[in-house]
Amino acid sequence: KEVMGACRDYMQTAPEDLMVLGVFWSAPKVPEVPKQYHGVPVVILLGCYTGPFEEGDKVIAPLRQIGTPVADLSAPMSWIEAQKFLDADYPDGAFYYWTSIYMDHLSDEVLEALAGHTAARPSPESSIDVWMLGGAMTRVSPTATAFFKRDAPFMLGIEANWTKREDAKANISWARNVSKDMRRFTKGGSYLNFPGFVEERKALLQGSYGPNLDRLKKIKAEYDPTNHFSGTINIEPN
Repeated sequence: KEVMGACRDYMQTAPEDLMVLGVFWSAPKVPEVPKQYHGVPVVILLGCYTGPFEEGDKVIAPLRQIGTPVADLSAPMSWIEAQKFLDADYPDGAFYYWTSIYMDHLSDEVLEALAGHTAARPSPESSIDVWMLGGAMTRVSPTATAFFKRDAPFMLGIEANWTKREDAKANISWARNVSKDMRRFTKGGSYLNFPGFVEERKALLQGSYGPNLDRLKKIKAEYDPTNHFSGTINIEPN
């Protein structure tokens, strides 16, 4: 709670070129992390600063000074390196069920709830990611593009990740229970990149597109009436 609270407070005034996710996870088994912490529940601040290179250390310094870090993997890296940074943590052949929910606030009560849900994970690979939103996305009209949920200050990515097929039920149930419980802190809405199994299709589309959904259906009917450009989630014509 202390780490995430301090990160939340700093991000309210941090430069917009800094993006940070606060992740309730487990320490990775990498050389940079002392072995006694491998697999231990931790909070990880995953950040990317894209502003002037010479300002980088100064901008991320307050994050490095929160508590006593177990490890600090911060370093200059190319855009491609940043994009690949987590690839090894999501191997092919593992099992994944991800869902999301926007948050109206990130109070101490919210952080305590997230810590409790993290402790209850059936799999140490699972995580709860706190996305710090705001900035440029809030300066675009909600009806200007398909994406409408521009006023939410935070979003939770709830990631159930596991390796044995027989553990699917426990891990999927955990993710769904986290999402259900955290709805008490929000007006709702979800991010379509984390769709679960699309089992709540209507609610998922409405939560992702809001009042723009009807307009998207009309566009779909005009430009793709035969559903040629289909994907995991189809917005079917009216």
